Amino acid sequence: MIKDKYLTLQTVAEILSCTDRHIYDLIVEGALDAIKVGGRAMRVSEKSLEEFIEKQKVNPADFFDPDKEAKPTAAPEHPVARSKFLGR
Repeated sequence: MIKDKYLTLQTVAEILSCTDRHIYDLIVEGALDAIKVGGRAMRVSEKSLEEFIEKQKVNPADFFDPDKEAKPTAAPEHPVARSKFLGR
């Protein structure tokens, strides 16, 4: 009947190379499905983790397009505060 495996938060965090707290936040946001085991222990559905990873895949062209020139960053609108001691 049960064909899905359930993983500890630590295992999921290791798979995603992040913290247990981040995994907990993803559960609270609804990005990962989890079950509560006992008083405080939680387990994440392996199927849910696979779906999450699939949704998070990015298109490299969104981050790197060799045909586009890098735009220079603009100077900050607010001048940086200077210490009176720098003028000496």
